Amino acid sequence: MMTHPHTTLTAIVAASAVGRVLFPQQLGRAAVRKLICAFEPYFEGIRAGRAMAARYDEFARMSKAELARRGMTRDDISQIVAAERSE
Repeated sequence: MMTHPHTTLTAIVAASAVGRVLFPQQLGRAAVRKLICAFEPYFEGIRAGRAMAARYDEFARMSKAELARRGMTRDDISQIVAAERSE
């Protein structure tokens, strides 16, 4: 039977609310996979945010002349980094 990942999360939250700790061995492989899949978008968001921060830092370290050669100003950096992410 296929259940939604949030159903597994709801069961885990409910178990922890009553003071019961569930370990992966108790959940079964399918439930652990669902739990991991439920958190994947969160971790992807962290990875994307770190990549954007690294790109911003890369531009921020450039001199005014280096930015100008790329057709940018310091005020453009955040907009350019955000636009690159949305592509």
